[in-house]
Amino acid sequence: PNPCPMGNYCPTGQGPIECPLLSYRDEFGGSNRTDCFPCTPGYWCNVTGMADATVSPCPVGHYCPLASEPVVCPAGTMRPVVGAAGLANCWDCTAGHFCPNDTININGIPCDEGFECPAGTSIPEVCRARRYCPPLTGEGLICPGGSYCEGGTGNNPPLCYYPTYCPPDSNATSICDLGYMS
Repeated sequence: PNPCPMGNYCPTGQGPIECPLLSYRDEFGGSNRTDCFPCTPGYWCNVTGMADATVSPCPVGHYCPLASEPVVCPAGTMRPVVGAAGLANCWDCTAGHFCPNDTININGIPCDEGFECPAGTSIPEVCRARRYCPPLTGEGLICPGGSYCEGGTGNNPPLCYYPTYCPPDSNATSICDLGYMS
């Protein structure tokens, strides 16, 4: 008799039955369902009758624990390559990007001007006062002298004009004291 083919099990007196979803069999001769192996972490056995789990790595933006459907990486994390086996394989969202909840995060979404997105951000934060934030900002940049930066300042902080002055790290203009000029 021929041995039961890979990807299947053959109960006594029956023909081959495909191993179920989330399992595989890479050996000949399986005789019951328990002879099918649970899908290896990092892989998704997404069809019945699989003989090789490595042909179907866990998709990007997900991780695949033992014998599991893909799980979306959580908010603030991403996975730009296939084959994640567990939550620890989801990486912090890159600085200058955000990775929202309930989204397949592959590279993150670019942070807009006027917002800052530190590594691991799930929601962009309004640029802090005394900082300015061009597009793709991870941490706001210190407001330059001659300008002031209120919360949400983008790429071009407003300039200070006579009779005011603005030292570096200002969030408002200051009036020159009598006898001084800017």
